[in-house]
Amino acid sequence: GPIISSPTVAPDGTVYVGSHDGFVYAISKGGDLQWKVKTGVWVQSSPAVGPMGEIFVSSWDHHLYAIGPDASLRWKFRATGKQPIASSPAIGPDGTVYIGCYDNYLYAVGADGKSKWRFKTEYKISSSPAVGHGNSVFFGSWDGHIYAIDRQGRLLWSVKTGYWIQSSPAIGKEGELFIGSWDHHLYAVDKNGMLLWRHQTDNVITSSPAVDRDGTVYVGSWDHFLYAVSDKGERKWRFKTDGKISSSPAIGTDGTIYFGSDDHYLYAVDSEGRLKWRYKTEGAISSSPAIGTSGTVYVGSQDHHVYAIAAENAGHQQQSPWPAFHFNGGRGNR
Repeated sequence: GPIISSPTVAPDGTVYVGSHDGFVYAISKGGDLQWKVKTGVWVQSSPAVGPMGEIFVSSWDHHLYAIGPDASLRWKFRATGKQPIASSPAIGPDGTVYIGCYDNYLYAVGADGKSKWRFKTEYKISSSPAVGHGNSVFFGSWDGHIYAIDRQGRLLWSVKTGYWIQSSPAIGKEGELFIGSWDHHLYAVDKNGMLLWRHQTDNVITSSPAVDRDGTVYVGSWDHFLYAVSDKGERKWRFKTDGKISSSPAIGTDGTIYFGSDDHYLYAVDSEGRLKWRYKTEGAISSSPAIGTSGTVYVGSQDHHVYAIAAENAGHQQQSPWPAFHFNGGRGNR
């Protein structure tokens, strides 16, 4: 089936990805299928790899799955609202898994698969949570708010944007938060919920930001451009493609930015906004790239394939606080 899920590369090089055919796939770094596990419906979520090598992934069948590296089902958790789960799981330091659902709730699920608590918003959640440095979990909702809650499920603060949020937050060096909205803006909010700035694009932002080591924020927009925005909220440059960008950028060790577009291409752009190369697939790319340590970029396409493309980088930028979508299971670079 088409692949909207973003691949995750485990420490041993195994690539995990979901598909609209309802399966979660484990693929060796050589490209061989190791196993596949069937869920009930589409898997749009991107897998997160836990400390013991277990894989957490959600499905449109209302369940969050915990799968062993040997393909054994450890447990599955059902969201009470019986609504799809498109959000990707984030893993807290104590093993708690956080997930948003179309039933308007953010769930905290223990390492045993049991519900710890749930937090209600006013509309669907497809944004993938980010786990902050302190006691905070951040996410956006289709109700237009950016939320910060503590790890006991209590609201710390919320910030209203102009429209739905499907983008997932990235966390900067000082604990500040970056997230896009359907109101065409990229938002920067400090760790206490104060708006620092917002940067306007010409269309919807569902892409999730990545943050460079110098504080530059990269994000795609449905206006066909990838934006580079300074830590002060000023545009540094923008790079044009021929399709809307909902893929989230990934930053390599040398600062190269990789991202996909609905024009079927995977792009590699340098930190000055110049094209290095592009690779054509047979379908739109809304999946976000992952960079393996062996110098390979992995990305899914709506042409039903996962691509492994040789690249100039071995891994993500280590000095960056948030080098890619859902990085390190939603914990960032720490």
